[in-house]
Amino acid sequence: MKNIFLILCFTLFSMTAFSDTIVFRSFAVKALTSWEVKPSTPAKEAVMRVQFEDERGLPVEIDSNFSVELFMPQMGHGSGPTALERVLDSHDDIIPGLYRVKNMWFIMNGMWEVRMMMGEGSKTETQVFQVTI
Repeated sequence: MKNIFLILCFTLFSMTAFSDTIVFRSFAVKALTSWEVKPSTPAKEAVMRVQFEDERGLPVEIDSNFSVELFMPQMGHGSGPTALERVLDSHDDIIPGLYRVKNMWFIMNGMWEVRMMMGEGSKTETQVFQVTI
């Protein structure tokens, strides 16, 4: 019984839906990120999900331009451009505020920045989190 409880606890804790929360204060939204395909080696494409939520924690569509880029500060370069796509439900309807970020190639081992940018007119904001390969 104790083993079943430990396995159940491990399973619940390992199923964390989102790993990082990025707050865009200028736009009053937060972006919850998770990895569909975790970054692991330079030869493997990583895929990230981004779910936008409002201040109450409800999914929200964003009206602003949104982009993601990879940058390796120690080497002073990035990677190729990423690609954003909307995530659809089983009826092919857009899931509000949910995006998939593809074409994420961490081309070398080391510390990378994932730069998430949001902009609308003259208002822009960049938030960054780090990934080590």
